[in-house]
Amino acid sequence: MLGLAGVGLEAGLLAYPSLLCAQPAAQPSAAPVADDGFLALSRALTDHAHLNPVTARRMRDALERSGVRQAGDWPRLAALAASHPTADALMAAARQAGLQDLASDIVAAWYTGTVGRGPTAVVVAYEEALMYQPVRDALTVPTYCSYGPLWWTAAPPDPAAMPPEPPLIASPGATL
Repeated sequence: MLGLAGVGLEAGLLAYPSLLCAQPAAQPSAAPVADDGFLALSRALTDHAHLNPVTARRMRDALERSGVRQAGDWPRLAALAASHPTADALMAAARQAGLQDLASDIVAAWYTGTVGRGPTAVVVAYEEALMYQPVRDALTVPTYCSYGPLWWTAAPPDPAAMPPEPPLIASPGATL
């Protein structure tokens, strides 16, 4: 019975040759991403110098297609960024220029990895979302499995292999 099921499965897979052979992962383009000002604007708004240019391009494209109010005004906001060196100064200038909502939407997009709201929201970055960066050395991004599929089915480690508890440090005048 199992042999028959295997033959049926193999015959079904032959109809989809791309499923039979592992396809190499698409490599990112080696061509540099043109910095049209959105990356510089994003760096100024977030105070993060090491934002990914590819993610910035995706975010800009999603923003322009999203229907977010004032999305097409980001070049005006980028022009303000050139003369306001800190995020606080830039947000104040954006407020005066009537672009505060757009500036806030861009900051929110970088922190959440999502452009827009509701059912039309577009995820452009998940692992790179700024909200996960402060704890990335100790915590995994939610829904990412830390140790591979079914990691919880393995036997727990031997208690003898556990690191010893740190020694108690006595405070002055106390006895242990």
